[in-house]
Parts: sequence; structure tokens; C-alpha cells
Amino acid sequence: MANRAGVQPTPRKASAPRKTSAPRKASAPRATSAAVAGSAGDRHVVPNPEGGWDVTAPHAGRASEHTDTQAEAISRAQEIIRSTGGKIAIYKRDGTIRGNDTNSVG
Repeated sequence: MANRAGVQPTPRKASAPRKTSAPRKASAPRATSAAVAGSAGDRHVVPNPEGGWDVTAPHAGRASEHTDTQAEAISRAQEIIRSTGGKIAIYKRDGTIRGNDTNSVG
């Protein structure tokens, strides 16, 4: 049967039978959603559109700290992750990542 444009549809190929696989081996326990999402102590150092720099938690609606310089923001973010553990992502004014820092507690 032709479609509206008068073109005959191409016939579908028959699919090959599925191969049965061997029973699966027991795998390592899955990571919890908290481990996948990152640490609660993670922080981002980002430029504030009105000037200065903000220290924010990922996906946070507002900054946890505002500073005049990027160096001050990095220092404050390091203080936060020193007590909680986590990672810092440091952004440039153009939105690209300049660098990062990590600290684990324990």
C-alpha cells in the first residue's frame, strides 16, 4: 500500500531470534543515590552576575556565601569541605571550569 506521497514502504526484515544468555553473576552492591549525586558538602565557586563570587551547593537556589574576590570564595569553600568532606568546582567568569579541589573526612 502506498503512503500519501505515493511511495511504497520498504518491507521490514525479519529479526533474528534472540540469544539466551548465561545466568548473571552476582554483582557488587549498587551505589546509593547519595553517592551518585555527590557529597552534601560539595561546593561550587561561581561568578555572581551582579559582581563578586558566590559559594553555592550544587543545585541550590541561593548562595551559601558571597565574597568580593574569587580567592576569598575558594578559601571559604575549602573551609566548608574541610569539615564535611566533598569537592569544590571552581568556575571562570565565562562559565567553564577552571579547576577543582577535593577533601575527604575520616
